[in-house]
Amino acid sequence: RYIGNFENTTGYDIRHIYFLIQCYDEKDIVYYSKRFEPEDIWRNGTKKSFEFAIPDSDKEFKYFKVLISEKSLRYSKSVNF
Repeated sequence: RYIGNFENTTGYDIRHIYFLIQCYDEKDIVYYSKRFEPEDIWRNGTKKSFEFAIPDSDKEFKYFKVLISEKSLRYSKSVNF
């Protein structure tokens, strides 16, 4: 198990957090991928800790990356002038 400590330094509150964890093999190909989306507002300037489990790094993969973003609903509509 891993614990990641992160700080929101974006300048705004994040309403929906999206995490993507990717584990890469010796050839830099994604071996394992996991995503999760905790439902919480992450206030600007605050820290959060997230705990996650991944496969055994000694046997299964070379390294992993954690990608964090804000997931938002986008609405698009054509407008004629």
